[in-house]
Amino acid sequence: MNNNTSLLLRAGIAACLLFSLSAVAEERAAPAVEVAMPIKQAMPELLTVTGSLLADEHVVISPEVAGKVKSLPFTEGGEVQKGELLLQLEDDLLGAELKQAQANYNLAKLRHDRNTTLIKKQSISQSSFDESATELHERSAALEVARIKLEKTRIRAPFTGRITLRNTSVGAFVSQGDKLFHV
Repeated sequence: MNNNTSLLLRAGIAACLLFSLSAVAEERAAPAVEVAMPIKQAMPELLTVTGSLLADEHVVISPEVAGKVKSLPFTEGGEVQKGELLLQLEDDLLGAELKQAQANYNLAKLRHDRNTTLIKKQSISQSSFDESATELHERSAALEVARIKLEKTRIRAPFTGRITLRNTSVGAFVSQGDKLFHV
């Protein structure tokens, strides 16, 4: 081969190598990026998104006593405050029992106070005085039980929240443990 042919051959090989290297370099080149200047504009105050929410606190409200629903003083889906009345059961009988227990307690207290005076004068026996003291304690306990029973006819919100899924109505009979609604 002569010098010219050898030079041409070398130039051709070099050109092929340069061409293939430039093709690889183009494939590895950084992607094109568009640059834009920021625009000052108002942002919307309302953002609409799709998702699920879970309450921080959730409870199923159930009565501790059976009875007929007298009132439901709340709006389903509405917000209630802690301690707000949610349900009232009929309480006429329990109210009468409370009055009876109060009268029995008052009578036992009168007897015991009278016996306290008499025991100081040694006009009654110690056993009579002890019986009046025991009766007073029993009547006091019965009065407390009657108050608690009456209070159990009222269900109050355990915390501030929203009432959902009401499962009862005024006039319905509910049993202990029935699931009435959710807060």
